Amino acid sequence: MSKALGLVLDQRKKAEDQALGQLAQARQALAALQNKINTLQKYRNDYLREMQHKAGQGLTAVNMVHYQNFVARLDSGLADLNSQMTQHQQAVAAREQGWRQAHQDTKAIDLLLERKANEAALAGQRREQRELDDLVNRRFGTPIA
Repeated sequence: MSKALGLVLDQRKKAEDQALGQLAQARQALAALQNKINTLQKYRNDYLREMQHKAGQGLTAVNMVHYQNFVARLDSGLADLNSQMTQHQQAVAAREQGWRQAHQDTKAIDLLLERKANEAALAGQRREQRELDDLVNRRFGTPIA
């Protein structure tokens, strides 16, 4: 039975490692998306500063509309990225839960194997003690209580 549990433990460890790898990938994707959002937000802010500076120097209405339209497209892009961010955060949470479950399964089987080994060792010690008691009884003829 412990051999079968050992095989199950190996499979669970592989599943745990796979879940951990998926979690790492999800976290990397989340970090990359956050960097993209930060970069686009910085670009938007820089563009707005440039627009305000040029407006202070005298900007035609047509050029102002072009600036505003471009800022609106940047805002739309940021909204899309923020929506993706929510999805990525949910994916990371799901991967974390998957890894936690896999880790818990591995730990449970590992603890079961440890308990079985301890029980076997205790049974061996008891058997050895009985054998020693029997040897003493045969040798000296007095039963030990």
